Amino acid sequence: RRPPKSTLFPSTTLFRSKENAVVMTQFRVDPLTVTSYISSVSDLLCEKVLDICISESGVPPCRFAFIQTGSAGRKEQTLLTDQDNGIILEDCEGELLRQAEGYFIQLGSKVNEMLNTIGFNLCRGGNMAGNPLWCKPLSVWKRYFSEWIRIPEPANLLEISIFFDFRHCYGDPVLTDNLREYITNDLITSDIFFHHMAAAWKEFNPSDDILRKDSVDIKRIMMPLTGLVRLYSLKHGIRANSTVGRLTGLYESNCIDLVFMRDLLSALKDIMQIRLIVQVNNITMGKEPENILICSSAVPDDLYRISRVIKAINNLMLKAGSEFYVTAI
Repeated sequence: RRPPKSTLFPSTTLFRSKENAVVMTQFRVDPLTVTSYISSVSDLLCEKVLDICISESGVPPCRFAFIQTGSAGRKEQTLLTDQDNGIILEDCEGELLRQAEGYFIQLGSKVNEMLNTIGFNLCRGGNMAGNPLWCKPLSVWKRYFSEWIRIPEPANLLEISIFFDFRHCYGDPVLTDNLREYITNDLITSDIFFHHMAAAWKEFNPSDDILRKDSVDIKRIMMPLTGLVRLYSLKHGIRANSTVGRLTGLYESNCIDLVFMRDLLSALKDIMQIRLIVQVNNITMGKEPENILICSSAVPDDLYRISRVIKAINNLMLKAGSEFYVTAI
């Protein structure tokens, strides 16, 4: 569900016009540059929404930070995206804490609804700032990450994994930096967390067999790539948010070799470009953008590139399976 172009936020249609779609398709703009730019525009829209909602809600009772998570946190948003965000409050207690939680939960809900109105779908899983679970003081956020790492529950590991992509968007960056510092340097990770998280990606293990089906979910193919690179970055204390930044950091820290890094970067660019072109083609046909590639109408080069991407992801999954003690990942 998407409303007509908003007169208040005309930029939301920037990437959904036929003219811009054709430019992206014909000139094959670097896909990671495109996703970074889309994410930057999304940040500006989110900041404007927050300005409006705060002006309506009154002065915030304490310091806070609005964070983006998931693909927005990695600055890898495409033409089809939903919301993944949260609010970090400064630590307070008593009446001030009750007042702050009430204010910011209401603020988060307003922001989520306004972003939904201008084209950023609500998260189906409720991983948004208006959810009381994700609108908490800094100390609670630290406890969340501690529990996720020290007492991992395999059933919801993939759902909470997007929070490890968090990035500052609005408010006091000191709160965001404090949480990042805690996760990178102060939080003691456990082998059992990495084992369970790596094992959770087994069900996403791609195979060339999927290319013989009628359609392919491009997003599902790339999920273990971004997910396992995130896992390795957490293991080795890489502070970068983007998948490219994480791969570069892993290489510079001698955690992966040059050939492996290049293979994964190439796979990421290929699958992201195909994903964007699928969405662009949807737009030029007057449809909503989606992540589904119809194999019968795909050009042979794209199918070949997907096959190459699958090989690179399988190599990454084999490496993770060996290093994190997962049988046949």
